[in-house]
Amino acid sequence: MTTRTRNVVWLLAAGFAISVLAAVKFARDRRQLASAYSQAQASLAELNAQYAAAQAVAAGQAEQLTDLHVELARIHSELDALQSEVAVLHAANHSLQQQLALTTQEKDALQAKFASIKELKLALRDVRAKMWRERWQGMLARFQQWRPAARLARHDDVDFGQGNRGFVVREGVPTLGSVTKLQVRVLEPQPQ
Repeated sequence: MTTRTRNVVWLLAAGFAISVLAAVKFARDRRQLASAYSQAQASLAELNAQYAAAQAVAAGQAEQLTDLHVELARIHSELDALQSEVAVLHAANHSLQQQLALTTQEKDALQAKFASIKELKLALRDVRAKMWRERWQGMLARFQQWRPAARLARHDDVDFGQGNRGFVVREGVPTLGSVTKLQVRVLEPQPQ
């Protein structure tokens, strides 16, 4: 073998070894690249899942926030209503305190007034007179209520100042206290 042939064989062997080494390196780089790509895909899928979960959580929290805003508005309106009610109650409390003060003054005045028997008798007389006035006003009110019905019953257009003053007269003879009695015959309903 000549040197040239040897050099060619050597070159071919070296070229084959380099191509084998390059193919091995290329295959290893390709496997590493495929592994890195699959890891990146897995990381991307995990990130997408986390993003979807975060979006769902954010949507739920946004809905809860909306509900909280509605609840807060309702609580504010209830608070305003309660504050107005408290103001009314304070006014009523103030009025009741004033009435209590006046009642206490009246009680003290009555206690001082009833300290003696003479003043007690005068006070009893005043109370009796007041009770009589109230009874009289009640009777008068009942009479006033009864009076229009009585007028309708006796026909106010008739002048009772003349005539027989309401006595029933039959054939020119008054029936009040007389022996003559009116005969009333009740008719039975007849079958149809």
